[in-house]
Amino acid sequence: MELPFTKQLFGYSVWIGVMICMASDKLLDTAHVREQ
Repeated sequence: MELPFTKQLFGYSVWIGVMICMASDKLLDTAHVREQ
């Protein structure tokens, strides 16, 4: 039996992970632009 609270935490962790991936991608892009 799953608790809705656990599902909410899982959703938050996934969303945070996606946001971190997008942020790191943007940082890498800006770093490459600065190098050129």
